[in-house]
Amino acid sequence: MNSNGDIGSASNVPDGNAYLGFNSDSSQGLVEFTFASDILRVGGLVTAANYGGAPANNIISLSAFDALNNLLETVTISGVNVSNWGSNFLGLENSGGIRKITISGDYTVLDKLTFEAAATQPVPEPASVLGLLTLGALGLGKGVKRKQ
Repeated sequence: MNSNGDIGSASNVPDGNAYLGFNSDSSQGLVEFTFASDILRVGGLVTAANYGGAPANNIISLSAFDALNNLLETVTISGVNVSNWGSNFLGLENSGGIRKITISGDYTVLDKLTFEAAATQPVPEPASVLGLLTLGALGLGKGVKRKQ
């Protein structure tokens, strides 16, 4: 790591040797992730790297959206010195069905993005449905015979 808190080598990355960094010179950087199915919780290790004199304590935001692009929730955290990046977790949980997230902040870096799919309702197996229908038909047949 350089003296100013920059990411100077792969050894500065908390997990592995790759990370995602993003920024815009004119405004906050933003990255967007979309999911094909509902997500229950999502998060990752974040910080604001000290590039170009930007302070390492910049605010980083994580926003979650549903399938109709409605904002579900936003959480924020301050960036930390790169040496403390491995303990700076930003995440959220929302049962509303997360389909998209955005992460924004000046000189933001992200590592170890993790997410968990929302629980789905099990679909009955065709054999189980057929068995239930057969039992129902047998019960109906016995009821008709008794009335005669």
